[in-house]
Amino acid sequence: MIIALCTSALLLQFTLRTVPNFSLSSLLSSVFFTPSITSVELADTYTHAAAPAARKVKILIIPGHDDASPGASYKNLSEKDINLALAKELVATFYGDQLFDVTLSRNENGYNESLIPKLLSEEEVTAFRTVHKETMEALIAGGKIERTSGVFHNEALPATARRLYAINKWANENDFDLIINIHFNDYPGHRARTPGKYSGFSIYVPEKQYSNAGPSLEIGKHIKLALEKIFSVSSHPQENIGVIEDQELIAIGSFNTLDAAVVLIEYDYIYARALQNESIRELLLKKYAHETYNGVKDYFEEVASQKASTKRYATLSHEFTKDLERGATTSTDIFLLQLALSRDGSYPPEFYTRYQCPLSGKFGECTEVAVKQFQTKYNISPTGFVGKKTRAILNTLGSQL
Repeated sequence: MIIALCTSALLLQFTLRTVPNFSLSSLLSSVFFTPSITSVELADTYTHAAAPAARKVKILIIPGHDDASPGASYKNLSEKDINLALAKELVATFYGDQLFDVTLSRNENGYNESLIPKLLSEEEVTAFRTVHKETMEALIAGGKIERTSGVFHNEALPATARRLYAINKWANENDFDLIINIHFNDYPGHRARTPGKYSGFSIYVPEKQYSNAGPSLEIGKHIKLALEKIFSVSSHPQENIGVIEDQELIAIGSFNTLDAAVVLIEYDYIYARALQNESIRELLLKKYAHETYNGVKDYFEEVASQKASTKRYATLSHEFTKDLERGATTSTDIFLLQLALSRDGSYPPEFYTRYQCPLSGKFGECTEVAVKQFQTKYNISPTGFVGKKTRAILNTLGSQL
């Protein structure tokens, strides 16, 4: 990419001297922001991926942060660790689908070995960023593109920024089709040992002027549709549309540095109640992974067939065997009950919102009201107590959550 841009620069110098009224910014904009990937191309790859020896859809999954930059924290919970745990669940979920070829950028031992040389090559990565930054600034100065600003982001430390640009460069060189960045959220001024005021997920995609914006936005919308069947969209006033276009986040291609479609998902805020219980957190991360996969799969099925898919691909399974009632200790059984009621359309209950009734594993007012509404729906006396009859209906409806 750098060689190509440098060669183009020599051609531009010749053209500027020889072609009257030639506009540098016009040519830059026609090249720099030409779509680097399209839904048509992704559909073609997906459609042919089942053939023997065919190229699969290449997905790079990036658990945000690392030991040098651990991200948000709450009590003893570190974002870098839950990002990785969720990333591994997502890799495992995609692994069962032979149409996808999935790569994890890092694990407990560090970064992918083939990526390490790029992380260490400071001069090469700096040159990569500089070429893209200067090109974009020339286009902005020439009025060919518009600089936009949106949600406030903390500025990355120089070493962190260099690492993120290195990953972008490596992803381009390895022809990835889709990049999924995994994060959990926080907000400025929140104290690390006290609950915060916001909740819910948000999805960031490249701003519409970027070369990979089209399919990134569509994939982001499909993931949002899958996640919001179970989880609430962020209550933060700048994120409550669910899918947010952004020019500045390096992980999604600041200065147009990514060719692949890309999303960055903030799955919830780091202090979310369900994340604090280790057993519930394990189930929650599986559910996040399943719904993310379902959203991606729905996108590819739709662009390949030009019709919306209604099939659910990845699920949790569970059989209810224990009585449950309000006041019960926070548990995985209650979390799975909330999932089951949500799948049935009974949770959150009528007149309640997902912000009031998150998936928490706690049997409080929301769950009791939801159980009563569920029981009424299936002609069971609405006691709010999950006994034999209620469990039988839950299990008859299917164990797929």
